[in-house]
Amino acid sequence: MRYLSHFILVCWVCAGSAQAFASATSSDEAMPKARESAHSSHRIEHALMLMQRGIDFHHKGHIQKAIRVLEEARRLAPEQLKIRRVLSEVYISLGELYERSRLRRRSRWCYARALSINPHLVDDKKFFARYQQLQADKAARKQTIPYTKSRDMALSLGLTRGINGLLGVQFGMLFAGMFQPTLTFSPVLQTFDLSLQVILLRMFHWSPYVSAGVVVQTPLDRSEQGIKLSGPSYHVGGGIHYLSSWGFSFLTGLDIVYMTGDKKGFHWLPNIQLSWVF
Repeated sequence: MRYLSHFILVCWVCAGSAQAFASATSSDEAMPKARESAHSSHRIEHALMLMQRGIDFHHKGHIQKAIRVLEEARRLAPEQLKIRRVLSEVYISLGELYERSRLRRRSRWCYARALSINPHLVDDKKFFARYQQLQADKAARKQTIPYTKSRDMALSLGLTRGINGLLGVQFGMLFAGMFQPTLTFSPVLQTFDLSLQVILLRMFHWSPYVSAGVVVQTPLDRSEQGIKLSGPSYHVGGGIHYLSSWGFSFLTGLDIVYMTGDKKGFHWLPNIQLSWVF
């Protein structure tokens, strides 16, 4: 009987110790979670304060700082839906500020980012209508920015100054909106210039270009005047090319020219062209 009572006493003590250990363990595990929840709440409050300050003073820097705070909180606690909801609201606020500044591309990005963080925004009729409107504006702008340089072939007629000759009359063709061979006659210098210009960005009005060509003097007999014809000159260069939607073309750049004859050597010459593409 004595042994039985001792055994019961030992079991009771062990059970109490196990219960105390489990209680201590659960409290130790709960403390970091409570601390983490408190930190998250503090970050959310701080971010909301920054967002409101940015809205009141139209200052994007405060809202961007709020985004950084919430992104860090989201990284530490990705399962908290409240952080995601507040973060999406902050992105929407930043998008509205960008929209007021007419920075539509950044505004679209902020709205898309908010939707990816909080997919439930699809149910927000006001937000989703604005999001669709921004996407529609983007699609419409895509149709206006790329110019019709996609035309297969077009003729060009213009005047030049510089390497192509003073008041040179230029004839050319534009292939696929990128390649433009030209033939230029300068009545002042009595020269012909045969060049090829490559327009690098065919989808925009403004584009850099590169060119190469050769300049030769007209085969006129000047022996009576004692003037000898010089050899051909070769040039390569680049610059900026503009082509409007109604065919006006403007080109300006700088060419390095290798001259033969009396002025043998390398020289820098400008290149300016005005032409009409039709």
